[in-house]
Amino acid sequence: MAERILYVDDNPGTGWARLNTTELQGEIREKKPAQVADDKAVSEALGGIKLVLMDYRLHEDTSESAAPIDGLELIERFRATIRRHGQERKPVPLLAIYTALSNELAEQLDDCPSAPYMLARRANVDWVFEKGYPEDSDDPLGLQLQSILSGFDLDVSNCGGDPQAQLYEFLKLPPDESWSDLAREQLVDANPPMHDLSHDGPRAKLMRWLLQVALPFPGCFLGMESVAVRLSVTPGGLQSALDRQPDSELADLLDRCQYHGALADFFPARYWKAGIDRILWEATEGRSMANAEVRERTMRMIGEEVDLLAKSNPVLVVSPETFELKSEVADISDAVQIQPDVWPPEIDPPWVRIDDVAQDRTLRAMVVSQDRDRLPERKD
Repeated sequence: MAERILYVDDNPGTGWARLNTTELQGEIREKKPAQVADDKAVSEALGGIKLVLMDYRLHEDTSESAAPIDGLELIERFRATIRRHGQERKPVPLLAIYTALSNELAEQLDDCPSAPYMLARRANVDWVFEKGYPEDSDDPLGLQLQSILSGFDLDVSNCGGDPQAQLYEFLKLPPDESWSDLAREQLVDANPPMHDLSHDGPRAKLMRWLLQVALPFPGCFLGMESVAVRLSVTPGGLQSALDRQPDSELADLLDRCQYHGALADFFPARYWKAGIDRILWEATEGRSMANAEVRERTMRMIGEEVDLLAKSNPVLVVSPETFELKSEVADISDAVQIQPDVWPPEIDPPWVRIDDVAQDRTLRAMVVSQDRDRLPERKD
């Protein structure tokens, strides 16, 4: 089988421990940094490559002035070569860091949160993979590598060159659900890079958008925690109920609006927001969850009685340290929105508890302008 992954490392043995647990060994081409030292060597090494796995710490024992400082610098050289040869219609791969030092990398990048999608965004790479042995038998690395390769290999020739049709095919948007038209509208509003996906360059851009914007953050796709809050149910309570009631009406509806498109293996289950909006309408018809009839209808959909959130206007809050969504909920009256730089500007700003912001100068500076008058005065 053709080699479609390029692995660059000055000590390749450190990365093979985890790669050897996948079924992709025959598809990986290995190079040391000295073997990709100039434009010609990089161009030749990239022939037929869909993904570059680049070590972060390079050349620890060398003082050669021409050697790249680290994997980020070498990836930028790769990017320059790709840009220079772009008109030749050569493949445009995804560029990823592959390291056991993600925490060190995060520190070097101004103490960036270490979630791979945030770290990749700050480092200007497409993803950050962890080296080392898998922590359990369900290590996702193989699925994720195959998911990237499959994204490049998907046949969209049946879409007649229509970029929108190619996008819907790439994301496996169900064509005939009652919410499909709304999903198309929400998808276009999410501003994906819509180009002719019959070429590698546009596919690489779209996959980067999926990895760093669309799938990790609540926009046109939602995670289970967001689904629960929209139904005014505790996130843990909803998941437990669905685990006990796998044949419930809600479980079936969620299955039908789960995202199964490109790169779905990189995150826990994601759902088309349009599908969730439809479920919410069917459950409430726009009425409050406090309404007895609405509550009864919701419980029938879930399959059992679950506790509703004791909040009038619940919102999911993010960790004030990592800015990742947690399964924690606050009332909107007790929270403010912030705009951290690791949160994409095209996604609605996240919520954080006022108590977490009140005495933190850095967090206070992130609060959106319309919420600043809701903050208490600092006690210096």
